Amino acid sequence: MVQQTTNKPLTNALAITPDNQVQVIQDWSKALVDLTNAQHTSLSQVEKDFGVSIITNLTTRCIKARIKANELNLTNFLEQVKHYSKLQLSINENELYLDIRNDKDTGLKNVTISRQYFGIQKLMMRYCKKKIVRFLDGIICTGDDFVMEEDFNLCVRRVVKHTKNNTINRNSFANIEGAYVIALVEEYGQLVPYTCVIDKNRLWRAKNASQTDKIWTSDTASMCLKSAYWSMWKMMKPYIELPLGLQESFVATEDEMDWDKPPIPVNTDLENTIYDIPAEEEQPPIVDVAPIEESTE
Repeated sequence: MVQQTTNKPLTNALAITPDNQVQVIQDWSKALVDLTNAQHTSLSQVEKDFGVSIITNLTTRCIKARIKANELNLTNFLEQVKHYSKLQLSINENELYLDIRNDKDTGLKNVTISRQYFGIQKLMMRYCKKKIVRFLDGIICTGDDFVMEEDFNLCVRRVVKHTKNNTINRNSFANIEGAYVIALVEEYGQLVPYTCVIDKNRLWRAKNASQTDKIWTSDTASMCLKSAYWSMWKMMKPYIELPLGLQESFVATEDEMDWDKPPIPVNTDLENTIYDIPAEEEQPPIVDVAPIEESTE
């Protein structure tokens, strides 16, 4: 049972527990409002609700990991919450995840919020001038039979066959050769596929640029799909119109994908720097591509 809360702010050094969680959420939510007021901006009530949801998720994580409030770089976290609240993306809908890391320079724990590919989907479907009906996606592994063809009438590429090799670990980076995303767009009275395929070379560059390398080990397939969705975003970018009020927030929350780095595998031990990664949160399943020929024979 959660104890009755008061209006008195908690001491930052106090451990976050189920008994004081509501008060911590209230304190941090007020701090978020104070931050936006100091920047002469504001959040709508809907945006505040998204912010409170992100804050609530962090307090739950702190309870599980026994993290005290004064151990966090809270100002940086709230700045991110502000931007993601404006974009109206949610952790509960698998559109975001939290990454908590020790910062050896400050002695604090940095909280980084990142978009998952469901968040990229939402932004494309919401702000693309073309009417995207749905997305299809997949990873290409060693031994798969993956076939594409050119449609010269519509000037598009189609995935016509993907026979999966289910005898290997499809979440192992060593077995993954590429990834693809298909945006089905309503055009010319039919669904027209806008297809983006990335190869292993590009996946290496995305992996090298990632600051959350451990996630590439635990949730490799999802991270490969995220890289494919970022490439799809770039392909559809000429048709995407973000409102002026959201452009700053989108840039502020955009992942750094340095595609120009050489595709050299990184073998870095992050065990001493990563404090907590959301491996406990179930990742969304990979969507099978349809309608295309599908077989496991």
